[in-house]
Amino acid sequence: MRQNIVSVIVPVYNTSPYLDQCFDSLVRQTLKDIEFIIIDDGSTDDSWEIIQKYVNKYPDRFFSYKKTNGGLSSARNYGLQYARGTYIGFVDSDDWVEENMFETLYTSAISTDAMLIICNMQVVDQHQTIPYLYTKQKDIKAHVTSVCNKLFHYSLFQQLHFTENIHYEDLEILMRMLPQIQQNQIQFCDKILYNYRKTEGSIMTKPNALKNLDMIIVFENAFAYFSQQQLNFDSETYIKDLWLEHVTITTITRLIKQNGDHTNDVIHKLNAYAKKHFKRIFQSVYFKQLPLKRKIIAFLNGHNFIHISSFLLKK
Repeated sequence: MRQNIVSVIVPVYNTSPYLDQCFDSLVRQTLKDIEFIIIDDGSTDDSWEIIQKYVNKYPDRFFSYKKTNGGLSSARNYGLQYARGTYIGFVDSDDWVEENMFETLYTSAISTDAMLIICNMQVVDQHQTIPYLYTKQKDIKAHVTSVCNKLFHYSLFQQLHFTENIHYEDLEILMRMLPQIQQNQIQFCDKILYNYRKTEGSIMTKPNALKNLDMIIVFENAFAYFSQQQLNFDSETYIKDLWLEHVTITTITRLIKQNGDHTNDVIHKLNAYAKKHFKRIFQSVYFKQLPLKRKIIAFLNGHNFIHISSFLLKK
């Protein structure tokens, strides 16, 4: 039976240097009706010992589970089966949250009967802090990049789970989930409440061009999913716009900047997929409404003009 609490799922894999900061930020949460479900995904460092320290100190709020390593999606799915709350949040174990994050989002949820509440976040590395003000945009296509700045009604996970053994798992589940939520069931909080730690060796910063081919799997899954649904929206345009924003612009730009092994080959394969599945992508309403610089980058990236894009991105 669901309880009137918030369940926060925290997957852990070899992040012991960051766990105290992460867990301390959870301990300080001003919302008291909350539980923290910590999933050790087969860590080989001393993460489990640190987890047990908090479980022993806060046995009424910290609950730990250990499993063999299966990746982030596997750990999140594992945690979902133990979540008792009406609302569910996710925190990555090398990040931290503001002390009023879950009270703020939960208060908004129960006062509006919302299914999804979204806040702003910031990326923090050793050099700078960059705010990401997601809530300036109400279009759902702007909110598919992270599950960690959101609070979800548990029912959203009754039919949907994270796809395992792929990269971009947040994009994969959110692009399927968000069109099924009515606009009046989504609430936005303009405060920056989530802190995303960007490290030099993180998945997103470490050059690994081949992982980006998982974008094709993500979009194939979306095509298959929407073909089985009866939703009152234009799924083809929705998917095409997401590809333009999150692959043609964002992913390919990141690949060009990293300039790692297999970069050119991966970019050509991504663009070949787009050419086959997204007709007239550069004639779409979404493309025409882009700011001029992003429009130029999108066109160059999407036509394999990698050297010109690289030159412009350095300026």
